[in-house]
Amino acid sequence: LVSLVNLLINRGGPSIQSKFRQKLHTAYLQLKSCGIPLDIMPGKNDPTTANWPQRPLHSSLIPNSAGSISRATNPYAAGHGKQLVVGTDGANIADLQKFILNDQNERISELEALEKTLEWSHLCPTGPSSVPTVPHLERDPMVLEQKPQVYFSGNASKFAHKVRDDGT
Repeated sequence: LVSLVNLLINRGGPSIQSKFRQKLHTAYLQLKSCGIPLDIMPGKNDPTTANWPQRPLHSSLIPNSAGSISRATNPYAAGHGKQLVVGTDGANIADLQKFILNDQNERISELEALEKTLEWSHLCPTGPSSVPTVPHLERDPMVLEQKPQVYFSGNASKFAHKVRDDGT
């Protein structure tokens, strides 16, 4: 597992500083030693399907991880206790930002784009036009049928959060 984390961290290239790598590696080892499970969600550059929803990473990429690591899809949805947690790798948010301008005629922020997808109850409103999504005849898997308590997007340029009136 440590080699997998090193691979995932090191794949970031020179833009990820060594101190960050060390902190992330230390955090991972602490989580593992405490028995805290880890869900790994693929992103656009990972070895899995390109179309959304992306399949989980193949089990051969995460050897000897039974019980401590779960392979998740992208988008991700899981129940943690009584909380529904939904998230993506951020490709949908970056793509949506290309199409929506705010009142000052500037692109909306990543947080604003994330909020729009929550308001519209659709994880990827620009798919399949500009984000490759798999067509489904009976049910669109990108529709949020239930509002999550935690909703996140990865690969953002900076950390931002907001607690909405509806508890999301």
